[in-house]
Amino acid sequence: MLTLELAILLNFVAGAWIFAGAVYEHRKANIYAPAQVCCVRITALAPVAAALVWTQMVCINNAEGGAPMLVATMEALRDFVECYCVFCFWVLMIVWVGGERRATDLLDAQLETTTTTAAAAAAGTKTSAADSSERASAPAPAASKSANGAASASAVNAKLAPSAPSSSTAPSSTKPCNRSASEDVEAATAAMAASAASPYCHVFPPLEGVQSLRSLALFKFHSGSERLRYWRSVLVAWLFVRPMLTLLHAARVERLVLAQDEGVQKRPRIAVMIVTAVAMHTLLDTYWRLRSRLDGLQTARKFVAIKVVVGVTILQQQLAPFFLPSGQRGHALLCGLTALELGAFSLLLRVSFAPNTLNMSAISHSATDDASGSGLSTPRLLSLWDVFNLKSISRKLYSL
Repeated sequence: MLTLELAILLNFVAGAWIFAGAVYEHRKANIYAPAQVCCVRITALAPVAAALVWTQMVCINNAEGGAPMLVATMEALRDFVECYCVFCFWVLMIVWVGGERRATDLLDAQLETTTTTAAAAAAGTKTSAADSSERASAPAPAASKSANGAASASAVNAKLAPSAPSSSTAPSSTKPCNRSASEDVEAATAAMAASAASPYCHVFPPLEGVQSLRSLALFKFHSGSERLRYWRSVLVAWLFVRPMLTLLHAARVERLVLAQDEGVQKRPRIAVMIVTAVAMHTLLDTYWRLRSRLDGLQTARKFVAIKVVVGVTILQQQLAPFFLPSGQRGHALLCGLTALELGAFSLLLRVSFAPNTLNMSAISHSATDDASGSGLSTPRLLSLWDVFNLKSISRKLYSL
């Protein structure tokens, strides 16, 4: 146990060294303080979680019976740190767009585009219906007067017309295929563009423009501020609900283990999976709606890194009880496995949120922050609560 505890401590030291290097690089680069603050805090996930794992290991070695509630408390704190870093990634996207006001303006413009397109389509439908009704009500020409003339004209045209080309030499056999392929590409492009401007909350936003999948819309937003409030509310709720679910699960496990119900530890945490899926859907929806203004951020790369961290953590929570022994030995092995994961997370987040992934030349608004290097000062980095107030970020902290 002491050897494992020492290995976890060394892993924490390595993670802290990697994090210190990331802070130094961001301070030296001084690209765009609002985005860099979020990147630094996300990179801090691994060393902070490693410190909690080492504390958990020390408590397990010094407590009798493995101290299940103490282990659950450390796990809940790690969940909170992870959720906070995910929330910082969401704030990073909002800040890169230009803050809450500019994000709301972009969402409102998308809703106005959708409304205008729908109105134009409705007007076109009414016009075509009126034209068809007028053609249907128009009197038909007298057939008795024109039958002979039409027959003679057709006979003359048949004699004078050149012979039609054979089907083997007709070039029209390839044109319909080319037109259909181009039409398919245009339809797919239009569907992708329509999905970004849709006022609905869809199950899978990238496929929202597909006609056959529009029934998967959950509810409708009436303004950009309403959608932004929904995003923030979901992620803030997840920030506190997931650690609480971890504590409730641990309390239930301890109570049922005392009642000699050993199988409770191998039951999946359905509630944790549901709330995490909703939070990840919110991140995807945010990225999809704002992606036109996220140039230079390499958002897809960062989003994949966040998904890997959250996915591995959830899988570990769900699968560890099935493969690891129960009791103190199982908790110790879980701490060692978590330490290895956090070492990989340190490198992944360091690379994904490095300063060279922020391209200020592609930003879509005027970001005039202080260029003296104080943008990444220690008080600003430690003001962890500022991400919960987007107006403060946009107006007072970062002068956007």
